[in-house]
Amino acid sequence: HTRYISVTGVQTCALPILALLFFLLSELALPLALCALGSALFAVHPALAESVAWISGRTDLLATTWILLSILALLSACRTKKPSVPGLAAAGLCCLGGLLSKESALVAPILALGFAGFVRGSRAVTMLTMSPFLAAGAVWIAARSQVLSSPVGASLSNGV
Repeated sequence: HTRYISVTGVQTCALPILALLFFLLSELALPLALCALGSALFAVHPALAESVAWISGRTDLLATTWILLSILALLSACRTKKPSVPGLAAAGLCCLGGLLSKESALVAPILALGFAGFVRGSRAVTMLTMSPFLAAGAVWIAARSQVLSSPVGASLSNGV
């Protein structure tokens, strides 16, 4: 049973994260050997053990997958002078997937826009490129408020 959880964690989440990390590092125009080495070091780092081995850590892997996809989609959308709308929509949907996986994915827009600004230059960080992340955040806040019947940051115990 525990072995099954570990195997599925590696197959369904950890391996895609390593591939996405490899592609993200290659966006920095690093040599492919260095990208592979960076991904391999990430794979064997002991801090990742509980995310792969325990079912409760699966949300970390899912959120990371969605965040990395969001960054790659934004970088792809910003390859030309005018960002592509489908690429921006994909970045926003991936960000929403990360937010629905785990709330700590709130850092995704900051990471994506910062990385895009670093790799593609300041032309990549505009109101147009921020809009899918703002839309994803609005959808997430609305869904969270509907499900939990409380605004973000409010206590569900009502002072008890």
